[in-house]
Amino acid sequence: MEHKTKKILIIGPSFHYFNECLQRSFVNKGFNTKVYAIVNKTTINDRVYYWIFKRQTNKFKIKNVNFNSIEVMKKFTDFEPDIVLIIKGNSITSATLKYMKEKAIVLLWMMDSLKYNYINSSDLALYDKIFVFEKTDLDILTSIDLNGVFLPLAFDPQIYYKIDVKKDIDISFVGVLGSHYKTRVTILENLIKDFPNLNIKIYGTYISKKRVFKYYRFKKSILSKSFMNHNVNQKEINMIYNRSKICLNIHHKQSDMGWNPRTVEILGSGNFQICDYKKLIHNEFENSLVLFNDYNDLKMKIDYYLSNYDEAENIAFTGYNQVIYKDTYDNRIDIILNEVALITKW
Repeated sequence: MEHKTKKILIIGPSFHYFNECLQRSFVNKGFNTKVYAIVNKTTINDRVYYWIFKRQTNKFKIKNVNFNSIEVMKKFTDFEPDIVLIIKGNSITSATLKYMKEKAIVLLWMMDSLKYNYINSSDLALYDKIFVFEKTDLDILTSIDLNGVFLPLAFDPQIYYKIDVKKDIDISFVGVLGSHYKTRVTILENLIKDFPNLNIKIYGTYISKKRVFKYYRFKKSILSKSFMNHNVNQKEINMIYNRSKICLNIHHKQSDMGWNPRTVEILGSGNFQICDYKKLIHNEFENSLVLFNDYNDLKMKIDYYLSNYDEAENIAFTGYNQVIYKDTYDNRIDIILNEVALITKW
């Protein structure tokens, strides 16, 4: 499909380099591309108020939405894009969406499930096309007489790639920890206790230093040798994957018929992955990674593949060759542009 200096404005949160990856892929396709990164205007006073009274979250959300909508309008008016691609979609007012739709194609890509990121059906109806990473969201859209396109998450080969480095980590995990990920945290804690002789490294904020007594107990416990208790950037993550014999992947409960970015990022880095069972992942990546059904199954597979690492490397090789041709952001942008072509007749 030939393009004539088309402009696209990407609007999304500063998380996991989505904005930058998408921008790079659109530039690769010949688009003039700009990004507006959603800003969190919640102040320290707002957070203290919420922590004490456990309310007023709507007030803080409205403050953020109004601020970002004003800034988006400035960017939109100045840039005059042909296409606006919004990530998640819960940080822009209805009035802003309506205004942009009068002058541009407006798209939504949900990189979280609609079940956990509520958006009014009237706002969803304003988009020219909706893309969802969670396949069951298509049913939600159908229930309100809207159509969507399943567009699972991808990886950027400029960030995730194979490095020839010593594999000095037996098991690694990189991701969000905390109260919303109790199943994930419990599995990781149990692995540390059940495999005391393995080098297990877990990256993400496990416990805040502000919780002085709990943090002190953590530092004195066996867990402290494995929970690094800090976040890492994308370059560091790729190195961690390459240093790991087993890259562990455990999904949030919102991922039922979809996969998180970690799934294809590990495969794109050329390394071996053990992942919690999801039917869609089994269907798409059956020979490219290993799935576990429960904790005991996970332990058995860890033992087996550490003892039969040639098999693990062959699986990782298969996985890399699968995703490099079909699961990059360039691949996803092709799908988006094909859908836009049906609307615009470019």
